Amino acid sequence: MSFFSKTRIKASELFQDSFRYLQATYDQAVEVFTPASPFGQILTVVANLGEMILFYIEAAITELNIARARNIESIYGLSRLTGHNPTRGISARGIIGFRLNENASQINGNWVQINNYAEIEVEENGLSYFIKFDSDYIRLEKSNRSFINVDIIQGKLETQTFTGTGQDLQSFNMTTKELTDNDYVIVKVDGKVYENVDSLYDMDHSAKAVMVKAGINGGLSIFFGNKQFGYPPPLGSTIEVTYIKTSGAAGNIGGNKTITLKFKEGGTTPSGEEVDLNEYLSVNIISSIENIADIHLDIINGYDRMISSSHKRYLAGDFSPGAG
Repeated sequence: MSFFSKTRIKASELFQDSFRYLQATYDQAVEVFTPASPFGQILTVVANLGEMILFYIEAAITELNIARARNIESIYGLSRLTGHNPTRGISARGIIGFRLNENASQINGNWVQINNYAEIEVEENGLSYFIKFDSDYIRLEKSNRSFINVDIIQGKLETQTFTGTGQDLQSFNMTTKELTDNDYVIVKVDGKVYENVDSLYDMDHSAKAVMVKAGINGGLSIFFGNKQFGYPPPLGSTIEVTYIKTSGAAGNIGGNKTITLKFKEGGTTPSGEEVDLNEYLSVNIISSIENIADIHLDIINGYDRMISSSHKRYLAGDFSPGAG
């Protein structure tokens, strides 16, 4: 390898040096030994493969440095390895109200039942949302003309299931292809909801609690206790982890009052008949469907501008009461 020069380290330069070396070694004329010749083509392929290997090594080294990493998975993974729990995503949220409209007079029975987590599509952006309330279902009475308010959240619910090992400090990793909501993760062990806590030391003795963290390789990781702190799932127990796959800020609707909400599943009458909710419901937007993180960011940016302005006046020697 002595024919390589340390001052010529570019891929094109290494190829040129190899080409000249082979020409000189085998006493080949330039007209005969060219990139189009059989050996020249082999050399070109080997050089391209070597270049790809160098690119891979460079990318791998770059992604191992948290200050230079560019892939979102690398940034999240490195921050988790250093003890942080990066925010995964925030779903757009709002409040809507609905009631039965005049068409409901055609329905048999006095009420229509709507299940919790019923899926809705917003035609303006084509994204999925769902409604959420504190019971398994609500019933809209024909005689009630008041709107019933419920939460609406952007995203789709997904559940992964695991089996308890009975060991202390059990942990499970969930791989998700899409961004997950940071604030909504429900962990159930044999149907019992475990409380989400931030640390092992926040778990009381034998408490039904769990830690939910961003996964090192993406997705989610959950951690259980050890009886002294928390309570590990028993051997053979069923662990269900439900989370939201969210589109983040793309789900923001803002103050738009003319959006079209389309229920993707029907309601039921007292006789068990399924009815089209889009035909029999009147819907009202009570609160803008927005990503609260974006709102907070606007407030923080405004606060930063205010502090910056005050700091500039302070540096200029303005110490008047109105200066900041």
